[in-house]
Amino acid sequence: MVKFVNKFKGPPTVPVFGNIFNLLGSPADYYYYLLKMQQVYGSTLRIWFLHIPFIVVSDPDDVQMLLSKNLEKDKTYKFLVDLIGDGLITADNQRWKKNRRVISPAFNLTTLADYFLGSFNDQNEKLVQKLQKHCDSNELFDIWEYIDTASFSIICETAMGYKDDEEVEFLKSREAYMKASDLVGQRFYQAWLHPSFMFKLYTQIIGMSDIFEKAKALPKTILRKKYQNQRLSSNSQMMDEQKDGKRTQCIVDILYDLYNKQHYFTEEELMDEILTLIFAGSETTAITVSFTLLMLAMEQSIQAKVYEEQYSVFGSSKDPPTAKDLNQLTFLEQCIKETLRRFTIVPIILRRADEDLILKSGEIIPAGAHINISIAGVHLNKKTFPNPYIWDPSNFDEECIASRHPGTFIPFGVGSRMCIGNKYAMMTMKAQLSTLLRNYRLTTTLSQDDIKLNFDVVIRSANGYRIMLHSRH
Repeated sequence: MVKFVNKFKGPPTVPVFGNIFNLLGSPADYYYYLLKMQQVYGSTLRIWFLHIPFIVVSDPDDVQMLLSKNLEKDKTYKFLVDLIGDGLITADNQRWKKNRRVISPAFNLTTLADYFLGSFNDQNEKLVQKLQKHCDSNELFDIWEYIDTASFSIICETAMGYKDDEEVEFLKSREAYMKASDLVGQRFYQAWLHPSFMFKLYTQIIGMSDIFEKAKALPKTILRKKYQNQRLSSNSQMMDEQKDGKRTQCIVDILYDLYNKQHYFTEEELMDEILTLIFAGSETTAITVSFTLLMLAMEQSIQAKVYEEQYSVFGSSKDPPTAKDLNQLTFLEQCIKETLRRFTIVPIILRRADEDLILKSGEIIPAGAHINISIAGVHLNKKTFPNPYIWDPSNFDEECIASRHPGTFIPFGVGSRMCIGNKYAMMTMKAQLSTLLRNYRLTTTLSQDDIKLNFDVVIRSANGYRIMLHSRH
């Protein structure tokens, strides 16, 4: 079963370490161990997860080749189905190809600017007001809860048209969603929870057998109402409001239009895709924004440069940013990209080889093998980034980008299964950061050495994102 792994570099080929690791270690241990092994053995190696050997790949050419092959996702992705259904993240290739083609128009730049930017700006103004109580207090506080709530509100509004972010139903849904997400993270790295019957028993023992239904209750209620009321008929019920003479729609409006008129989706598929968008479009952007704010608080000279750029675009105006304004914030975008590089929110992508695959080195990954594509390994490679663990936005100066292999920065993946929401994510993050930095100056007593990472389904700070706010007005 495992003879082929001897062709690859890596730790001893007996699976003892994997067994010990999964009983005693943590996901963060696995993350750091994997990065260490890549430093020791190079960009291609073999590593054990219990009795299962994975071929770990982080060479840019090999990564681009593997992701362009449209390989099937590893079966562990199915652990996410309880939380987000069988949407774009977890779907098999046949279903993915059909749905991706239909969903893509909802995420082009015109749609984002016309339909969603207003929602981004409204929620960001609410965020500024909520943070006022921390302004000029000269006390550290963790900004995470505020950013996470705002991001969840934005995705609920843009995906489903739901705006009542102070309602009990919203707060219950968000709390249940966070607990369910943590539970899925545990399942990924606790091998004894992999069998479905064991996981079901575990959730019953800890009193969380209904947590996934609670997490999905609000989206299901909203989507059923939309379906029952036929809100996507050609009448005025289709519009939430009028802005500049254009209809304001949420993503589910766009998809329901296809569902009703062209029958591209079943109702169940539509539900799965919306749940997937909530999962992929909320927490990941919140983590990136929180890390960026923390790093700017640490690096005052870089924060000053970001603010200079803001002032050059907006002057003293307090008007919300337009799509044209955001496009001019190139240095802010460098800061976001550097955060995505330094703290790769989704550090690994798991695939199964459906054919023999020849790597640049000449090594062969045989059909059926498990593949761990290490995005963090790509982003933290010393050959590409001489000081990989230092947050430095100059890594994304035009000259630096031009000198690098295009596969050395792939936070949203690459190839046909690249994240469909990359433009949405960048626009919402730029809008949120721009609004906050025009209102507040950030400081902190922490340094980059103080940051410790946790890893469940995604990377996050183990110690929160503790900063101080000072008014710019």
